Amino acid sequence: MTRLKRSSSTAILAVCAIILITTNAVTATSLPSSSYYEGRSYFYENGLAGYVDFAVYDTQTSNEFVNTGYQVPGQSDERFIYAYQIYCNEEYSTGMLSYFAISGIGENAISSDEIIGSVEDLPESGVGPDKSYFNNSKTKAIWEFGNGYLIGGEHSWILVYTSEEDYTTGTYEVLPASDNELPVANNPEPSTIALLGLGGYYIVKRRKKSRIKTR
Repeated sequence: MTRLKRSSSTAILAVCAIILITTNAVTATSLPSSSYYEGRSYFYENGLAGYVDFAVYDTQTSNEFVNTGYQVPGQSDERFIYAYQIYCNEEYSTGMLSYFAISGIGENAISSDEIIGSVEDLPESGVGPDKSYFNNSKTKAIWEFGNGYLIGGEHSWILVYTSEEDYTTGTYEVLPASDNELPVANNPEPSTIALLGLGGYYIVKRRKKSRIKTR
């Protein structure tokens, strides 16, 4: 189905591929098939390779998402359900996915901060996000995988939000986790301060003694 509604106030379906790649050795989608709109977008970016499966479900026609047994965030009764699932290719992914965001959601298309979340893709469970939220203007949907990184060969839970507005096209972002460590300022514990002070005292004392001997 190629139906596309053009409106500045419509919600988004992210179908912008970054770079097409071969994605063999990745699990098949867990998304319920949609009779309204569904598809797949491939990415290869920042050491991450894979694809995003997406679907839009119209609850006023045939709501396959809820009929399959999945629940929407906040028990929302809005008309359209937007679902996404990320798959990281085992062969080509050298990083760990930590961030997935969908940009271009129309203004006023999102009614509440409570209508975004994720559902476990039973029976074959993937990796659940640690956070899911909209930005302040509610024009971007964000899922963070801070403690459960998506690595090659793994896939996410089903990422979901709902809206009264029909879909249009937008873009998405994927970011890898960083393994780099950097020095930061820190307040040492009292016992550490005491030891440092004691060490400094003996260093100064030894320097005084050495000066006396050389005179």
